Amino acid sequence: MNKLYYFEKKSSIIWISIFVVFMAIFTFTDLPIAKAVFHYNDTYGEIFKLVGLLPTCVCGTFYAISNLVTRKIARRPVISAVLSILSLILFIGFTLLSVYNLNKPFFVPTIIFSIVFIIVSIIGNHHLLLKANLFDLRKVMIIALVSALVAVAGQTIIKLGFNRPRFISLTDPDTQFTYWFVHFPITADSSFPSGHSAQAALCFLLMYFKRFIPRLRTKAWDIILCTFATLMTVSTMLARMFLGAHYATDVWAGSFLTLFTLSVMNQYVERSYMLPHYRLSNILNKVTQLREEAKVPSLRDSFDSMVQRLEIADKSNAKLDLILQLLHVRDDIDILLVNEHLSRRETVHLNTIRHHVTTFIREIKLKNFDDIYSVPVK
Repeated sequence: MNKLYYFEKKSSIIWISIFVVFMAIFTFTDLPIAKAVFHYNDTYGEIFKLVGLLPTCVCGTFYAISNLVTRKIARRPVISAVLSILSLILFIGFTLLSVYNLNKPFFVPTIIFSIVFIIVSIIGNHHLLLKANLFDLRKVMIIALVSALVAVAGQTIIKLGFNRPRFISLTDPDTQFTYWFVHFPITADSSFPSGHSAQAALCFLLMYFKRFIPRLRTKAWDIILCTFATLMTVSTMLARMFLGAHYATDVWAGSFLTLFTLSVMNQYVERSYMLPHYRLSNILNKVTQLREEAKVPSLRDSFDSMVQRLEIADKSNAKLDLILQLLHVRDDIDILLVNEHLSRRETVHLNTIRHHVTTFIREIKLKNFDDIYSVPVK
């Protein structure tokens, strides 16, 4: 685990370093770049002004439906279902509102597209239920919905802190230009960061499809999906600059916001849904600590029995044996919870451990054993 955390920390440092370097470069070249690439009513820019919004609608809709159809393995199914509906309303509503403000003639076609894609998402998710690893699908769903929320709501909130005027609104760019870090008192529509770029970067979620679709786990598909996501993101970034709606720092910050969120959420989800032997080790460590701190001999003996059962479970390659040992541990915890010798701290920790054990048992029952351990079932 230490190696994993080291890699995650190193990866985050690299991401931030790249962001800082390019932000520094673009900060001093914003105005020259904006002057060089600006083309009023550029056809390419007008096309991607709408295309750049689609990833939010597509991503939000598909994974909101994923959240709904996989709610049976959620820790809180009712809350999961409610969040699915709210996510669907938020992402589709935001897309429709944006299209209405940017290009009204495409408002009705966008409504039709949204309805059709909801149907496609329902069919697609039900198809995945038959073939995909549901826990991997759910992990990607969490990453996707949080990243989409940041791409929509996060960048909107950040805009309020900068209020940077757009290049197209300047009558004299040489005198009216402002750096991204200078707060402008009043503006009708802030330029920094770029919402379109943040939403277009959601296309990189395609790289996560291989988590729950095994046939995509090839180098060829990696290249295809990465190339498509890169082209969509970069094309949207350039399009916004061509129209004078954003500077280079705006589009870079917008796309980085989403990519960094994807990276952070991936690390968080992988830690939250640890591999079973890591999760068992985590539970085992907590019980061992309680055993060492126990002052009453009878409690120490009970904790010792739980430790032995968890050690057996950790070494087991048979699904039924694993579940049986965990059930015994849960029964031991239930007996201990009515023990009058328990301190408040011990009670809190035992309730937490019981919740983890119960959740783990439920996940094992729902998963294929091969998805839990990379060994044949004995």
